[in-house]
Amino acid sequence: MVIALPVAALSIFQVTYRSSTFNIAFEAIAGFVALFAAFLLIGRVAYRRLLCDVVLVVALGIFAVTNLVRAVAPEIVGSGWFLTTSGFLVATSLFAGAAWLPERRLARPRRFALTSGVTAVSALPVVALLLRTLDPFLASRTAAEVVMAGLFTLACAGFYRRASRGNDDLLRWLASGSVLAALARINYAVPPHPGPDQFSSSDMLRMGFYVSLMIGAAIEIVAYWRKQSRLAVLEERRRIARELHDGLAQDLYFIRARSSAYARGNEPIGMNELADAAARALTESRRAITTLSSDEREPLDVALSDEAEEVAKRFGLRLILRVEPGVQASSESKTALLRIAREAITNAGRHGRASRVSLRLSNGTRLRLRVQDDGIGFDPGETEGGFGLFSMQERARLLGGDFRIASKRGEGTIVEAEIP
Repeated sequence: MVIALPVAALSIFQVTYRSSTFNIAFEAIAGFVALFAAFLLIGRVAYRRLLCDVVLVVALGIFAVTNLVRAVAPEIVGSGWFLTTSGFLVATSLFAGAAWLPERRLARPRRFALTSGVTAVSALPVVALLLRTLDPFLASRTAAEVVMAGLFTLACAGFYRRASRGNDDLLRWLASGSVLAALARINYAVPPHPGPDQFSSSDMLRMGFYVSLMIGAAIEIVAYWRKQSRLAVLEERRRIARELHDGLAQDLYFIRARSSAYARGNEPIGMNELADAAARALTESRRAITTLSSDEREPLDVALSDEAEEVAKRFGLRLILRVEPGVQASSESKTALLRIAREAITNAGRHGRASRVSLRLSNGTRLRLRVQDDGIGFDPGETEGGFGLFSMQERARLLGGDFRIASKRGEGTIVEAEIP
């Protein structure tokens, strides 16, 4: 508002520059600015899903198309003025509506945007016909400019009210731009109306409106990506917290509980159980360190190869890798497969007494991981399975995948996981 008001004071000076090329360039720039602003605000619609934001994007889209039509066919500004005036009138009505509509969330914002856009475009020929029919009686061109000036004034009040309540920089810039647009329309309403080969002070005020749109949209998109970055960091922290709670914390609690019971003399201590729990806790802490220091953009095949080599080296296993190159996966799928592979190789070295382990990763309709060792094996029917086996099965199941384990005594073990 501080910027808009001094500029508005200059609107009393009517300046006209005759140049059709300059006027066409102005309309093209205004059209692309409005189109780009609408594109940037789609991100706002994506995460807010509000009715008022969807209507605002539709309004900017119609502003953009109308300006581009004036740039491509400048003769419309003269004899066919009612065609583009109808576009500006419909767009301004939607723009003012966006300033005052309630902040109601939409279940399907894309469908509503499409319906609103089709309805607005369908109204254009009706409004154009009405303007042309009434022009001999009501000077409808002047009347339309006055109506648009009133709508922009109304939009200014609405956007300023919402900006004051919600501390929204975008709405402040829209309010400032509305002041300039309202004054531009008042100037346009005063005959003689600028022709297709004239660039006037009214056009400069209108350009100020589009510049305000651009600045506001740019500020909005910067704020959007900052928010997305903060949310990504928060989600990663929550994921690591879940991993530590489900793995490291559980093993440490088990060690503490059994040690305390032994200290009180309530039950004998099982050294093998404590050693296994301590080993799992150490493994989980290493996993957390690896997760914090790894690159999320790293392809799955590279991350899986590094993980398998690190674990195999620790247990002195000979590793055979057969992984498809360039495999990409979501963060959740990538984490699950890395944990399953690590647990399977760890079990082969720690419990299976294996000397060789092979890992295969294929990517068909689903991601498929297969880990096979030459260890002593076990009978799945006679073994309850520890936390490690349960953890691998749960990771695959939670992602809608399948987990299988096949083993016989003296014949090694095969672990397979498939994830969509």
